[in-house]
Amino acid sequence: MAITQKSRWDDVGSEPPTGEAKYSAGEQPIAEYDNWFNKSVADDIAAINAWLDNLGLTKVYIDTEANMPASGLTTELFIATDTNKIYRGTGTGWQELTVDWNAILNKPSVFPPEAHQHDDSDLLGVDWSKILNKPSTYPPEAHTHTISEITDIGNASVNYANSAGDADTLDGFDSDQFLRKDIADTKTGDLTINGNLLSDTLRFTKSYKLPDGTDLDTVTTSGFYDGVNLINAPNGDTSWWYIVVQRHANSEKYVYQIAIDLNTDDGTFYIRKRMGDVWREWTKVITERNAHEIGGGVTYSTPTVYLGNGETLQLARFTLPAGKSFKVLKAQVAKSDGTSASGLSIEVYDNTNGTSVYSTSSATVQEGSPLATSNAGVEIIIRIKNNTGAAVECQGFVVGVIA
Repeated sequence: MAITQKSRWDDVGSEPPTGEAKYSAGEQPIAEYDNWFNKSVADDIAAINAWLDNLGLTKVYIDTEANMPASGLTTELFIATDTNKIYRGTGTGWQELTVDWNAILNKPSVFPPEAHQHDDSDLLGVDWSKILNKPSTYPPEAHTHTISEITDIGNASVNYANSAGDADTLDGFDSDQFLRKDIADTKTGDLTINGNLLSDTLRFTKSYKLPDGTDLDTVTTSGFYDGVNLINAPNGDTSWWYIVVQRHANSEKYVYQIAIDLNTDDGTFYIRKRMGDVWREWTKVITERNAHEIGGGVTYSTPTVYLGNGETLQLARFTLPAGKSFKVLKAQVAKSDGTSASGLSIEVYDNTNGTSVYSTSSATVQEGSPLATSNAGVEIIIRIKNNTGAAVECQGFVVGVIA
């Protein structure tokens, strides 16, 4: 960098432009820039001297009060660093300088100032030791307060507590209108829940006794019931029944009922449905224990018959209606003396397609398997076959139903 002139204290010089390159070690600054800096410092010093001259001060002491000189000239000032007080010499001693309230600028209208607030940005720092009524530790330890210590709670006796004469109510409702969670409480009347009822331990442990003479056509609310002398019970039976009801979620016109006979031990029960405004007939449900009593069932048996090897004895022959099938419930074959005869069997034969649908082994009972096709027009033959290799006297037995 070229040096154009020598540095001077009284020359305003030129302010260095932003981004000017740095000087290297041992290199003399450009005089115009150096003059600008020196002139700024000289002006500041001159201003301080002028201010001191205006005060008429010739000397300023800065020390603790313990080191204050015994007396001071009227042109001397002492600043105590430990008490933050300022003294001016009187010629025979020192006099503390005080501030006239009226001479203070930007002061509050009253002192101490009225209650007011400051933004967080106005607070430059807080001396913890100057905070009054602070907890002994920070954050404070867990503690409690009385209502009287809370200043913004309002009228606690009115807003947060019942009067002595209404101490067992909540929002105007008596305590017996609420269910308690800590005891096995009882609710009288209907309980409506707008939402799902979820529980891992909930049990429906009580059934409802229908009044004598109740018409089951009117029982459309889902639940568990029992009753006697019920109208529209299965077969018009007026004895005791267990009734299970489930209603469709959207309409009471779609319901199913299950009726279980209380007085029988064979598992007899019935089901029916309501479709729209019409109740369907009760339908008896076939179970293992009551299958032989099914109405419309077909039983075939033979007296003692002599069959040669490879011969058959036809017990029945019929054509299945559309959508129906033949189901064997029980089947058995044996020699005339009741003993097992190897090679004898009862067979369900699809005569239309020429295939054996089902065949027993000798002295074997088969229950509950569907044994025929449901295609329309299929001809079914039920017969006894002899594959023993010799002529035998035999007896056969079969119970079945078309469903």
